[in-house]
Amino acid sequence: MRLTFRAKLIAIVGATAFALLLFIVVGAVVKTGLIGDLASATLSATGGRTDAAALLVLWASGLLSAIIDNIPYTITMVPLVADLGRAVNIEPLIWALSFGANLGGNATVIGASANVIVAGMSAARGQPITFRGYLRYGVPATLVTMIVCTVDIWLRYLVFG
Repeated sequence: MRLTFRAKLIAIVGATAFALLLFIVVGAVVKTGLIGDLASATLSATGGRTDAAALLVLWASGLLSAIIDNIPYTITMVPLVADLGRAVNIEPLIWALSFGANLGGNATVIGASANVIVAGMSAARGQPITFRGYLRYGVPATLVTMIVCTVDIWLRYLVFG
């Protein structure tokens, strides 16, 4: 089935509007000072330990980017990682954010812009990808890759680093 111009336009406009609205929300979160508060809370919760902070950033990023598009999420969390990096080793935090945001976005159909675009294109062709149907494959794949990254960060930076 060939997509009509209108179907293509609707898919593109919908995905673009979705991303733009997310960036607006992210900008508001940064502007309110919530990021600085989160950095302070993270340092308190982890006792200023690099290992605990890195694993917290990894898993929090994985969970949050499953429900928040991973690009605006990452842009929002960069200042958090920079704040944390003043108190602990920043390198494992950078990798934790990268892995968590990237892989967490695979858990749900709304976790990554690419997923949203493909779901829109698929629906326009009469083959909708449901949220629940995507979870069936996305969550197990995400959990396995997050566990692998947990071991990688822990060994590379915290045991042998």
